[in-house]
Amino acid sequence: MSPRFSTWCKRSHAEAKATGFPSRRFVPDAVVCDLGLPEMNGYEVARILRTDPATAAALLICVSGYGQEQDRRQAHEAGFDHYLVKPAEIAEVHRLLMNSEDSPARRASQGIS
Repeated sequence: MSPRFSTWCKRSHAEAKATGFPSRRFVPDAVVCDLGLPEMNGYEVARILRTDPATAAALLICVSGYGQEQDRRQAHEAGFDHYLVKPAEIAEVHRLLMNSEDSPARRASQGIS
């Protein structure tokens, strides 16, 4: 059984904020985020998610074109759990989602709610 994921994609902070970011209506179990975003960078997104009790435990995966060690360090300091350099392999993203401890995706694939 393949798990189903709900997605919420926004292209800018203004667009996300206009639709309720951060929102109690959509509380993600996992977030895949770029660093180079308009108006607000991925580091800021991670910090916001980590300080909000509703999203503090979400799995945060950074996917970025920046591949230097300092970029990875800053991402982890901001709260990202994993760091992938573009182009990221979709199989690697899937593996991270499925292997996250107590991952909702993992539970769904095992028929556990």
